[in-house]
Amino acid sequence: MSTSSLFSHKAASLTVTPQTELAGELLDIKVEGLGPGEPMTLRASAVIYRGRLFHSLAHYKADSCGGLDLARDRALGGDFTGVELMELLCSLTPVGLEDPCLRQMPRGVMKKPLRVEVTVHRTSRQPAVPLGPALASAQVQRWFSTPELLRACQDFATLALPFFGYKDLPPIMKDLELDYIIPLRRQLNLCSHSKVSGIAEGNGLQTNSLGREQNKVVKGPNTGVTGSGKGAELAFSMASFLANGASVVSINGYVSNTATAIRCAYQESHVPLEKANTHFLFIIGEDDRHWKSSVYADIAVKHLTEHGKTNFTFLSYPNASHKIDPPYSPFFSVALDPVLHVPILGGGQFKDHAIAQIVLEEDLAVFALASRVKANKLDSYI
Repeated sequence: MSTSSLFSHKAASLTVTPQTELAGELLDIKVEGLGPGEPMTLRASAVIYRGRLFHSLAHYKADSCGGLDLARDRALGGDFTGVELMELLCSLTPVGLEDPCLRQMPRGVMKKPLRVEVTVHRTSRQPAVPLGPALASAQVQRWFSTPELLRACQDFATLALPFFGYKDLPPIMKDLELDYIIPLRRQLNLCSHSKVSGIAEGNGLQTNSLGREQNKVVKGPNTGVTGSGKGAELAFSMASFLANGASVVSINGYVSNTATAIRCAYQESHVPLEKANTHFLFIIGEDDRHWKSSVYADIAVKHLTEHGKTNFTFLSYPNASHKIDPPYSPFFSVALDPVLHVPILGGGQFKDHAIAQIVLEEDLAVFALASRVKANKLDSYI
């Protein structure tokens, strides 16, 4: 999608494609119609989380033809420097007096995309002067899910599982009943040998299928589970107490119940991982400051080893934070804890964390496909 506006004697145009895309995919951002070598500023902005504004900006110089290509040209200053195609989105932060601990992830991501507006401005010679009127603008939609709740990633039917702060669920996290999971598992199993729409094809989550209906058969019945933080605790419990589990991915998780309880037949806080027949993948952000994820993963691995288990894989990402979101998501070293309602240090280094987000997506795809081969029937993920 592109628009153009006439300012002075030039008509500048900004093109950002594709217009609609899943959050982990690349954008193509180009500017044309400026003067050769003319300074310009690109700005991205998004209104999210109860109407609060996030933005980022970077300064560039047009090439000899008056154009700019973020995949080729260097940012000279602003929120980042260098050739960085997606850094304009990665650098989104709260504007002005907005709470700096707010995370960028919008509420209701299963139904609505994150709408980002990109604008191009002439760069002021005085850094303290606010940006002038936009020469051109473009809007894109970044989906964190396909419009259908049940979708497929790498040919896996996937279902997102909220457990608080969604629709009629409690607004804050409370004790969880493991029985809550059973109907959702049944829903995935009912998809076995049936057709699902909204298949995402290719390497990773491709959006060439967004808005289309394609039919593929889900084999089932085994299920893989991915969880981060508290979600990982829930994933461990599902693997230990529910049947048909094929794999569990823990992103900086803990093997005991924290903050709130997960109620099941086993009454102790430590989850008995040795009961699970699944394969575990422990993902560790090496600079996790929220808690010692590497220590907790070592405890889990030691526990499994003492019980004669070898069903685990351990992957560690240098300078990655506690919360590893999809690729090109903004980085926050501090975020508001949804349970404690206070700012919590997450850690991480911006550049390395951004790399970890991309590499993790690739590693998860490899692990999921390998798990399907081992289980022979793994075709769904929560």
